[in-house]
Amino acid sequence: MPHSTCITVEDLYVQMGFDKISGRLENQFIDDRIEIKQISANTSANQIIPNSTQHNVPAWSIFAMFFMVISLGSNIVKERLSGSFVRLQTIPASFSLVLMSKIFIYLIVAMSQLAVIFILGKYFFPVLGLPSLALPSNLLGLFLISFLSAFSAISFAMLVGTYAKTQEQASGFGAITILIFAAIGGIWVPSFVMPDYLQTIGKISPLHWCL
Repeated sequence: MPHSTCITVEDLYVQMGFDKISGRLENQFIDDRIEIKQISANTSANQIIPNSTQHNVPAWSIFAMFFMVISLGSNIVKERLSGSFVRLQTIPASFSLVLMSKIFIYLIVAMSQLAVIFILGKYFFPVLGLPSLALPSNLLGLFLISFLSAFSAISFAMLVGTYAKTQEQASGFGAITILIFAAIGGIWVPSFVMPDYLQTIGKISPLHWCL
């Protein structure tokens, strides 16, 4: 019989005026106890159990990566309006090299901020009494997914910068779009607690697929 049950029954006997529970009755409790078979609802032995840290650290990391649309998108518009874009096209090197250099720099920035947030979740959160971030055993897969998520954020920022007419338009449209994508994509509230129709709508969000 579990220890807590013994204490409860003994307290009940004391309140009834008895010194202690009889050995015969205690043995009967032990013989009649119901065995509880614990079965995990988790279909994978390697899957990490969700908690506040496991959701919020990756979610806000992705949210921060996609917010580079404000700086990168505005920068592309600024180059086009100031004439820098035309001057860059006149250099002897291929223009794809210019684009790749932008992508490379922002990839470093995105991966760096991702590493910082993950380190905070792993080592600083437990100091605050929060659950520690559990990293997967396949670190190469984690790096690959993080790299593709960062590349997706950069691609979205360059898309906004390409079609925006002014810096204000790029910043405003980019920021509002990211907020909407975050809201429906499971960044602020996990997708599995949303209604079915919102889960379906959320699949159009690039942040949903990155998460």
